[in-house]
Amino acid sequence: MLLVGAWYYFDKKDNAENNLETNNQEQLIAVEKHNKEEITFPEGTDPVVKETVAQLSKHILLPTGDIKVATVTDAEEFKKQDPMRLQFVQNNHKLIQTAHGIIIFNQELDKIVDIVRVYPEIKTDQEKTQ
Repeated sequence: MLLVGAWYYFDKKDNAENNLETNNQEQLIAVEKHNKEEITFPEGTDPVVKETVAQLSKHILLPTGDIKVATVTDAEEFKKQDPMRLQFVQNNHKLIQTAHGIIIFNQELDKIVDIVRVYPEIKTDQEKTQ
């Protein structure tokens, strides 16, 4: 009985490790495939926007759809809007707005500073009837 238990334990452990390696390889292949895909921009897109999005896309998979890019010029005033969620914003950071939220990106350091998730407003039953 002990021999069967040991066989079962070690066999399951080996299978779990093999499955983990396979899943990691599949994820790496998917990321490499995504990185090779070229980002298409509408005609007349500012070169700074193209550079920022291309640089950012090396760090995070961006959702499809409209993406807006802005540069922070007055961080203290901007933080007043939502001090908790915008606490890491500094001047010259890039704000990349997607349908899912805002990515705060330090282009000089080539680092994502923060990701601020934006949730859609949920209307109450009372608001819906008005």
